[in-house]
Amino acid sequence: MEAAFGPSDVSSKPLSLKNLFMGVPLAPVRVSTEQYARSCGEVLSLELYRPSSSLTPSPLIIVVHGGSWQSGSRLELDPLSRRLASLGHAVASVDYGLAPRSIFPGPVEDLRDALSFLRKNSSSLHLDPSRVILLGRSAGAQIALAAAHDPEPFPGLKGAVVFYGPNDLLLAWRVPGPKRMLDSRRLLRQYLGGSPAEEPERYAQASPILRAGKYSPPTLMIHGGRDEMVWPLHEHRLAEKLKAAGVPHYFLELPWATHGCDYNFNGPCGQLSTYAVERFLGFALAR
Repeated sequence: MEAAFGPSDVSSKPLSLKNLFMGVPLAPVRVSTEQYARSCGEVLSLELYRPSSSLTPSPLIIVVHGGSWQSGSRLELDPLSRRLASLGHAVASVDYGLAPRSIFPGPVEDLRDALSFLRKNSSSLHLDPSRVILLGRSAGAQIALAAAHDPEPFPGLKGAVVFYGPNDLLLAWRVPGPKRMLDSRRLLRQYLGGSPAEEPERYAQASPILRAGKYSPPTLMIHGGRDEMVWPLHEHRLAEKLKAAGVPHYFLELPWATHGCDYNFNGPCGQLSTYAVERFLGFALAR
């Protein structure tokens, strides 16, 4: 990580046996629920985590949950949001329109609406919308990367963090996950409105790896080598493209980890990924 992002002042250790058994300590933070938009007739909300006290506007991290594009909630896996808020960041964990009622690019448009709401209320919420990080898990990682590589720039974007996410939906169609775990082709049909033959342009637009290049934001990728739901090849190929383009990036590959490995925040994946995220934020938000 030092080779990728330079020296760091992060004081925590990448892995602590004490925290493994006693739990990673989490300082109190302020949490509020904000309604930011409507999608497909439903109200969309975000959970906003902020430092207990802050004299200056906080940089903004927008968290996009997973759930195969058709389920999931902004309330999932919130220990990382609490941890980052305790370090001085504002973290907005957002809900978005779910498939099949909302299809791509609907969720990306929802992210833009969430940012628009937060920018409009930045003074009262003590936010710095000129420093934004997108962080997504699984399906949310695809949405975050698609927003980061959208032809229309995402305002204030300084970097992207992706946990075990597909970035090439054509590859995801060609090499589906095992049906005993999920019917990935059915999920892709619901999210993109059909097969690649039926919706070729939408599959291309929803595959951020096709747009990755010298204008990509600094990127942190986290993926388990034993992930059966999303092939780690997605991150390997993205890392190669970012390296060729000279874009700062780091791929934290955990050979023993499975999909959703950070669900146990105190476990090895939870600790290592949290450390990596903290290191990355120190680099990306200082640019």
